[in-house]
Amino acid sequence: MRKIFFVIRVAVVSYFLSFIGTEAIQVTFLVTVPFETTTADTVYIMGSEPELGNWDPDEVSLSKNPDGTWQIVLDFDSLKNLFYHYTKGSWFYIEKGPVGEAVNVRSYTVPGSDVIVYDTVYKWGQFGPYLSWVNDPKTTMVVSWRTEDSGDFTVEYGFDTTYGFSVSDATVGTLHSFELTGLNPSTTYHYKVSSSSGETSVDNTFSTAIYQYEPFTFVAYGDTRTNDGDRAAVVSRIININPDIIFNTGDLVGDGRVDSYWKTWFSTNQDILDHIPYFVAIGNHEENDPLYFDIWHFPGNEQWYSIDYGNAHFICLSTETGLNGVQRDWLEADLESASHSADWIFVFFHRPPYSSGDHGSYLLARNAWCSLFEDYGVDIVFNGHDHDYERSLVNGVYYIVTGGGGAPLRPVGTSEWTIYSEMTLHCCEISIDSLQLDLKAIKPDGTVFDSFLIYSGIDEDTNPERIPYFFKVSQNHPNPFTNKTEISYELPAITHITISVYNLVGQLVRTLEDSYKEAGYYTITWDGKNEDGIKLKNGIYFCNVKAIIKNEENLVDTLKMILVR
Repeated sequence: MRKIFFVIRVAVVSYFLSFIGTEAIQVTFLVTVPFETTTADTVYIMGSEPELGNWDPDEVSLSKNPDGTWQIVLDFDSLKNLFYHYTKGSWFYIEKGPVGEAVNVRSYTVPGSDVIVYDTVYKWGQFGPYLSWVNDPKTTMVVSWRTEDSGDFTVEYGFDTTYGFSVSDATVGTLHSFELTGLNPSTTYHYKVSSSSGETSVDNTFSTAIYQYEPFTFVAYGDTRTNDGDRAAVVSRIININPDIIFNTGDLVGDGRVDSYWKTWFSTNQDILDHIPYFVAIGNHEENDPLYFDIWHFPGNEQWYSIDYGNAHFICLSTETGLNGVQRDWLEADLESASHSADWIFVFFHRPPYSSGDHGSYLLARNAWCSLFEDYGVDIVFNGHDHDYERSLVNGVYYIVTGGGGAPLRPVGTSEWTIYSEMTLHCCEISIDSLQLDLKAIKPDGTVFDSFLIYSGIDEDTNPERIPYFFKVSQNHPNPFTNKTEISYELPAITHITISVYNLVGQLVRTLEDSYKEAGYYTITWDGKNEDGIKLKNGIYFCNVKAIIKNEENLVDTLKMILVR
């Protein structure tokens, strides 16, 4: 009987506690909105609970108060953790921070009694501005923007927030684009856009392309469609990386023919698009629709094109049109040219030639293009289509499927070419420093789950660890010398090296080297003769070695050499 009584007592107490825990708490959300919120606008709250619309941006509307604030009263259980944002009815108009930056999801824990939550929305999201290049990335920039209402288009830009330069396009519309020209290489500019529609942006910045051997970082990822929250999580990681340039391998939206999908996509990507040039390899979900080509501005026919950035060459191809014929001919000519001028060659397109994912390998691309990648020394090919991550190595070319940008994830296996694979949201961070490449595959929480280093221009049999870390000149040997002596030096990166010999009174008698050298170990010989090939007299000579390495001060070392005949 004691056991039965105890069970009944516990049940009663549990029921009583459960009854107390379900008592509704009234939460009043009182929000101050930006002054540009018009009388025609409606403010909504969206969040993680059914009462907050389960992240539907136009499900739960607020009421406007006479003083211009907005409010809503909702009931929740005490201690409930709430996550939410304010919008004007779509992801296009999600709330932003004081200077237009992304804001973290708001969070609030419901207390034990009724409460008023005071919030402030500083700005609303918008469709752009966004950046790309059509011509020389070092001296131009294409600024694009979409307004809600029709109007003209003006871009103010300059070296600081006073701008000083202004260009306008009198064409009236909602999709705007203007190419700024005559810019300085490797330079950061401030800019803002405005329209006669009354819409204007906040101050933003862009940077022109760097000089050839400056270090830089780019991000590669793709399949950013469908799941807005997952896409936003990956974008937050990209904001943290802060790359110089971004490449998307396609399937940006669920259906490229649907305008509302593009509005949502731009809203969740705005805080990378307004200051980082963004390039796309068209995917099957874009449907080759005219709306895609109206929105984006890329070189050439915008289906396949290439750009140079730093010491790298980037090629975007289309798997959504004919792979052979005109496109393949263009690709081979472009690769042939790049193979003589670029230290790194990267290729982006949507459907992967090597994949262990749901769609598998796209054999048409493998048969049409992969032999060219091998012949012309392509370093990495980036693809999407399969919603996972997979790194493969085939005949000296890395193939990376990076389809974890927000689309529904799918399982991925392994194949004979697979080095690593995982089903996860992610992006790829690629850092280039002269002849060294460092790739990290990163999850939204910052976890690096795959990484590798490769070196350009180094034979497969060469140990990368043998690349010097520092500039160094060794004493000539032998010293003293009679007929010839050797001078050894080490270069950690591509360097302009000058080696000169001077006599005791400072006169130049011989220049042994004056050229660019790749990273590595070098030895040069001096035969004790001057520029005319005449043997010099016995005595003391000085060897001056000057190295110019990008982003470092000029490095100089001097050796004392003794010539004895």
